[in-house]
Amino acid sequence: MMKTVGNDLIRNQLHADRKWYLLLGVLLVIFGLVLLAALPFATLSAVLLFGVLMMLGGILHFVAAFMVFKGGTRWLWALFGVLYLAAGYFAFTTPVITAVVLTSFLAVALIIAGMIRTVNAFILRPISGWGWVLFSGILTL
Repeated sequence: MMKTVGNDLIRNQLHADRKWYLLLGVLLVIFGLVLLAALPFATLSAVLLFGVLMMLGGILHFVAAFMVFKGGTRWLWALFGVLYLAAGYFAFTTPVITAVVLTSFLAVALIIAGMIRTVNAFILRPISGWGWVLFSGILTL
């Protein structure tokens, strides 16, 4: 393996703070197990958070459209503001459908990412460690 200054710095930082990273890992595992035990609550929480973020994005697009931008692109920012607000409203009024749509988008994104990683693994075949890229691609699929 090639040694670089960047790798050494990262390795030293990880080693120095390993207790905090371990604590973070344990807390994330506990949090994940709690959410697995309450999947409907976790799903509803994620959908509502998505709705809030979309509405906030819509408001910010309107602010940008009418206070920041001048000229021809203003209407485009306002249009995206309306679309963001509509998506947020849709998330609040139909959370089950929103959860299905978001899950479908995530599934498509993971399939595409897995295919890209798998192809990249074969491109990187002459390089040491290409098998891990292949493993990651297959796991993502």
